[in-house]
Amino acid sequence: MNMYLAGQDPSPFERQQIVRKELRPLILESFMQVNAKSVQMLPYYESYLLDSGAFSMLAGTAKKTDLKQYVDGFADYINLYKVKLYFELDIDPFIGYDEVKRIRKYLFDKTRVRPIPVWHKSRGIADFKQMCREYEYVALGGYVIKEFSRNEVKYFPQFIKYAHEQGAKIHGLGFTSLKMLPVCHFDSVDSTAWLSGVQFGYIYKFNGKTMTKINRPEGKRLNYKKAAVNNFVEWVKFQKYAKSHL
Repeated sequence: MNMYLAGQDPSPFERQQIVRKELRPLILESFMQVNAKSVQMLPYYESYLLDSGAFSMLAGTAKKTDLKQYVDGFADYINLYKVKLYFELDIDPFIGYDEVKRIRKYLFDKTRVRPIPVWHKSRGIADFKQMCREYEYVALGGYVIKEFSRNEVKYFPQFIKYAHEQGAKIHGLGFTSLKMLPVCHFDSVDSTAWLSGVQFGYIYKFNGKTMTKINRPEGKRLNYKKAAVNNFVEWVKFQKYAKSHL
């Protein structure tokens, strides 16, 4: 299983470069977060997965822009940096699924690289099955925003099994449940969990099979920059383990 690390690193840029050049991690990046510095690190990644970031833009959690302009900029970035793996704009609640499919085709026409379609419950099971038959790589979305109840997550292995039966790889968006990862044999997943230690005041440690948390001593402050570096490195260790064991 390929486990892509996502999210903005708060550690100094120079340190980020050193760590990434040495470790060659798998990275998922949002198009909204790309800049001149992030582009400099593209050669250091073993694999790079690009998300459009359009949902955040349209939801108002980031600066809004004209959607046509945004899509064209997304396509231009894919072409300029020869991105091979990227997700469609799964923004059905804002523009409707028909328009999502139109943009999906538009992106392919502009880049000649097929986007990874992202299935949501609202599209229905028939659409998931069709997607798996038509695409070599698909994604299961909605886990992070709780589209699925706890009882429904137990059905993920069936989705994965169906995709594999159709010859498709499947990505679990935001899916890094340490308990469920050994059961849900996604081909790839992504996670921002490595950043939670900075937010909540603990560091991660890879114990050879999974991730453990070490809380900061009571009364002590966490050096968030050092914690970010440590947590990134430890999650890359888990990433390399997952690639051959999950």
